[in-house]
Amino acid sequence: MDAHAKEAAAAVAGIADTYGWSPAPGDIVRCEPPLIGGIVTGVVRATNDAYCLVSIGEEHLAYYPHELQWTGQRVDG
Repeated sequence: MDAHAKEAAAAVAGIADTYGWSPAPGDIVRCEPPLIGGIVTGVVRATNDAYCLVSIGEEHLAYYPHELQWTGQRVDG
């Protein structure tokens, strides 16, 4: 990660600490997959007013935003 990306990530983390985090496409999150249990890491691919679509490996699962914990990291795309 270059210096500009690190600075942007720090700014986003500061804003999330102050105002709360809202999932956005590209956010890397922790979540619990249904029926399997445990905590895994996935990437938010899309959001709407109620749900977030998260890719975990080859699977795409829907979560409520409050079920996700942001890792403070993002990916492009």
